[in-house]
Amino acid sequence: MPPAKLDELANRHKVQLRWHNPIAVTLKARAALAGIPGVWYASDGRAWVADLLLEPQALKAATTDLEARVYRLPGIPKGPGGNRVAAAPLRVPGVLSIFPDIFGETETVVGRKGKVRWANVTEAFKRAGVNATVNR
Repeated sequence: MPPAKLDELANRHKVQLRWHNPIAVTLKARAALAGIPGVWYASDGRAWVADLLLEPQALKAATTDLEARVYRLPGIPKGPGGNRVAAAPLRVPGVLSIFPDIFGETETVVGRKGKVRWANVTEAFKRAGVNATVNR
């Protein structure tokens, strides 16, 4: 069943449906989705995108409700500890996906515009053992 139909069915039965994967995003009017990886389905001003392919640069021209920040992660562990640090933002409400580059000591964090508190992302990195800063 297409995701739009599931949303419609949930609304009719007064059930809140929360998409985890694929993630629903709002489209700009007449957004071109051709060639954007990870788009599963689009209908009525929404698209559903695989979280691992929620690439902010590719979706920038098509969506209105995504925001991304690139964090510098100086001294991130290069072994298993690096995975713990990289995953830290996923526990912050509003964060939808991460794109870590452990050896480059950076990570792109994608969040829902107006829903993610970026100070909480920085704090999550700090609790995981790295003093992250936003790349300018």
